[in-house]
Amino acid sequence: MLQNFGGNLAFHPTHQYTPHSEAEVLEILSRHRGQRIKVVGRLHSWSEAARSDEVLLDLRHLNEVVTEQRQNRAWVRVGAGCQIKKLLVDLERKGLTTPSLGLITEQAIAGAVSTGTHGSGRHSLSHYMDEVRIAIYDPVTGEPVVRTITEGPELWAARCSIGCLGVILSVGFWARPLYRVEECLARHATLEDVLRAEVDTPLQQFYLVPWAWNYLGQHRREVDAPRSSLAWLYGLYCFLAFDIGIHLVVLLLERILRSRWAIQTFFRHVLPWTVIRGWKVVDQSDRLLVMEHELFRHIEIEVFVKRSVLSESLAFAQELLRHFAGELDAIRETTRSRL
Repeated sequence: MLQNFGGNLAFHPTHQYTPHSEAEVLEILSRHRGQRIKVVGRLHSWSEAARSDEVLLDLRHLNEVVTEQRQNRAWVRVGAGCQIKKLLVDLERKGLTTPSLGLITEQAIAGAVSTGTHGSGRHSLSHYMDEVRIAIYDPVTGEPVVRTITEGPELWAARCSIGCLGVILSVGFWARPLYRVEECLARHATLEDVLRAEVDTPLQQFYLVPWAWNYLGQHRREVDAPRSSLAWLYGLYCFLAFDIGIHLVVLLLERILRSRWAIQTFFRHVLPWTVIRGWKVVDQSDRLLVMEHELFRHIEIEVFVKRSVLSESLAFAQELLRHFAGELDAIRETTRSRL
């Protein structure tokens, strides 16, 4: 039985393969022509897209990272099953990194691209994919073949295809030189204050803190400065406070104490005191832009909204949180009618 990371999806494929080459992928497609074939990465997605009861391909062995010089720039081709953490290590040895990063590095590159994994302060990772090589059935002969897509609407579709376009074998993109980022934590009373800070810190991300209903901003910008001497201490602080601490507290309050009041009190009065504000730290980009988000099982849903409706969307999220915490009248009549 296979189970996804969030634990909400389990399935038993009849045939399961972990091919070691593109030729082996084509042979598998030829063998199972006419059957339902699915490809999985590291199963971090919560959706039904990964479910396979017939033929399942796991491309973890297609993980080669090849770099070359094109037009005086670094071009990278990455095997579909390569985990982002391996990609980052391989690129770092050559003084390079990816143009964008998501929060976690456990994902396989094809899975991260196919599901629209967001970027930390930049476009989604898939936005930068300028080449996608896929295995498909030729519409004329019916035989499995490899196609390389480099432009047009097909490339746009391949950048977030969720497996519908074919079996992704590799992706290609322009790498960029390693760079450093400055980060500083701050609390904000309003969304307007957070967005105003984006002018100076365009790589920022922020959180709506439930029950306090204010905002925690991780204000980030690219800088040409040396790594801070205490960057290691800041990294340890973030790991213990945010990657582990908050999760453990919530689990304790919800599963053991089963106290709704305690959870709300923690977010409203205790959590703000754990945030060290005003500490500016410079470190390598892939150390500041990622989190150990995979340490605790969870189901995460990413919803992309336009900035023009961001305030309205956050108000809607607040209504839902309050409603499911027991405030049955938290949802406004206008929201109810729209639902």
